[in-house]
Amino acid sequence: MNDVLPGLNEALEAMNRGDVEPAVALLDPDVDWRGRPRGHLWWRQTPSCYGPDEARRNLKLQVDKGQARPGIKQFALEQVAQVGECVVVGGRWTMADGSREDAGRFYQVLRVRGGLIVDIQGCTGRRAAMTYARRTA
Repeated sequence: MNDVLPGLNEALEAMNRGDVEPAVALLDPDVDWRGRPRGHLWWRQTPSCYGPDEARRNLKLQVDKGQARPGIKQFALEQVAQVGECVVVGGRWTMADGSREDAGRFYQVLRVRGGLIVDIQGCTGRRAAMTYARRTA
């Protein structure tokens, strides 16, 4: 995985300290980031952002939101898998007492080219993330 996306672990550790810049440094200038599809809620727009500036705001929002909640400790990666030029990451929030919160679970498929993330797709679960990665790899 480090061959495809060096710096990912360091970026997540920095986010746990409140610093999103190492994560932003991994993004291509034309990165496209789409949130989880809303399924049958067709009237709700899937959240998305384009470019490092919008991604920075989104990352900062997530970090701030997590730190504002009582008992939150940090992001914890539970899965990292390489599928072609994609990296599937899955994890959740780890609470200050060491417990893990299912509501804080996340799955992202990162498409990587030239050591930079060019595309991010949020997924509803592990199976959806692996399917998306295989389809786009």
